[in-house]
Amino acid sequence: MDSPASYGHVEHLVEGLVLRRPAPRVTWVHRRAVEAAKEHGWPVPSYSTVYVIARALDPALVMLAHEGAKRYREVYDLIHRREAEGPNAIWQADHTQLDLWVTAPSGRPARPWLTVIEDDYSRAIAGYQSTSVPPPR
Repeated sequence: MDSPASYGHVEHLVEGLVLRRPAPRVTWVHRRAVEAAKEHGWPVPSYSTVYVIARALDPALVMLAHEGAKRYREVYDLIHRREAEGPNAIWQADHTQLDLWVTAPSGRPARPWLTVIEDDYSRAIAGYQSTSVPPPR
């Protein structure tokens, strides 16, 4: 079997042909690669070389090329992402205990909690609150 590494231009051509939409068959890609190689004076690839190049492509890249970004996100995104369609559609609340000490109403030192409400669409701060009581879980 020929080595795919010895075919710089042919390898790029095969990769580009494999990523076309709709997904082509390897036999079609091989015929086109042979035609282009003869036309440009490149080494003519064997069918097995074209097959190895085609199968070496990242499956995620092939899915993105053939099935689109929506299907790619469904399969390869690790978490469910929500995107706000407009202002005030989704708000996000973040709570953190601050790295400072204050005197609590009881007279004892305490670390306060900061709660921030953020509009997901504009990233604007809609409100905030500082308390000595932790937020509910």
